[in-house]
Amino acid sequence: MDDPAARVSPELQSAIRTLALDRLTADVVTEFRDRGIRSILLKGPALARWLYADKEWRGYADCDLLVSPQDVPAAEAVLERMGFEREGLHSIEGDWQKYSSAWTG
Repeated sequence: MDDPAARVSPELQSAIRTLALDRLTADVVTEFRDRGIRSILLKGPALARWLYADKEWRGYADCDLLVSPQDVPAAEAVLERMGFEREGLHSIEGDWQKYSSAWTG
């Protein structure tokens, strides 16, 4: 049987993944905003547009959102409601003082 995914170029696959990630990031930022949580996108499309030429492709596989320390519990609650889970060592509550958390969804 012919696999349709095998006919898609790696560049197109990367672009599709990137667009899906951008959409997910927009959904998270919208949920944050609806709950009064301000966030700043630290990389992904924001950096790619700033650092790379228009025709230069740079894919990415994650996004980094900065929220103020007092908003972290509310932001984490939003991520949990959206079906995200803590990832790796970041899943160990109280293990050590962290300045970031990794979430996967």
